[in-house]
Amino acid sequence: MKGRIEAGEISFADAAREYSGCPSSAKGGDLGTFKKGAMVPEFDAVVFDESVSFGRVDVCKTQFGTHLITVVERSSKE
Repeated sequence: MKGRIEAGEISFADAAREYSGCPSSAKGGDLGTFKKGAMVPEFDAVVFDESVSFGRVDVCKTQFGTHLITVVERSSKE
């Protein structure tokens, strides 16, 4: 799915709506804003990594499964 999103075949939001088992799928995978420590460490490691550019699709594995993540903004506040 990551490749299809990156190729522009499907949007991140449409992929989330169609394939995600997370409740956020109803909002196109949008988790809203959250502070560091609110998510599991593996997730935070991607989301709060300043080297991860906005809009890039990253893969993250946690005890809840495999997640595709795209960061759209970061606050300067933690």
